[in-house]
Amino acid sequence: MTIRIKPKLRFSYDFARGSFEQRTLHTEKINENIFIGLLKMYENTEFVKIKNIEKKYNQIVPEKKYININHVKTEDTFGGLFSPNYSLKGLENFKILFLTPEKDVPIETLSVLLHESMHYLDFLMNPKFIRTSNKIELEHSKTSDKMWYFFKEYFYNENNPIKPNSVLFKQGMQKLKHFLKKLSVEEKILSLKYLKQNLFLEQHAYSESRKYAQILQIMKKPYLGNDINCGLDYEFDKKINIINEILCKIIQKERTKKIRKK
Repeated sequence: MTIRIKPKLRFSYDFARGSFEQRTLHTEKINENIFIGLLKMYENTEFVKIKNIEKKYNQIVPEKKYININHVKTEDTFGGLFSPNYSLKGLENFKILFLTPEKDVPIETLSVLLHESMHYLDFLMNPKFIRTSNKIELEHSKTSDKMWYFFKEYFYNENNPIKPNSVLFKQGMQKLKHFLKKLSVEEKILSLKYLKQNLFLEQHAYSESRKYAQILQIMKKPYLGNDINCGLDYEFDKKINIINEILCKIIQKERTKKIRKK
């Protein structure tokens, strides 16, 4: 089943040219422009309204790509959530949920916003991410649920970052490999690409959080202390390499089979 990606969910091919590394640098430059634009809004105030934040985002992001940024009130914590929304036709839109005790946005939470906007920009710049997500969500929903469970339980447990050399992670990998044995080759490859993609998205977003928390610190502006080194405990690089090794072995094995059949 071929699912068309809506133009509003991706940058044009002319805009998103280049290697994966070049596109990644491009998203970071856009995120930097967002940071500069948002920072100017705090020149004479400590708080900015969430709708003004949303308006500034939508002024800066190229090609008139619009995103909704909504507020969710919490008791005493700051946080964010990037939400891709799916229907039976595939990915429909993106939202950012911003979690704060106050309805307005304090300057120190810019590192949180830049984390979530990096997810948004990575999807816009990489249509392959949307194709992978659409395919697994719509054609293999049970597999999608299971892979999301592995991701949240063993690869990206927000309450308890798990190291790749830990007993718990190794147990998770055994369960993952056992689950993969039940799948077709095509579904195995799709599932691992989905897992790898989500690891990259979090790795990239956390690197942006750290960058802008450190910039705020250097500028002697309020910043979230936890964001200075956030995400490092997850060791995303090592986990991505582990998934890459499994993926490469499966692809190589399949290629060898096809060569022998000729």
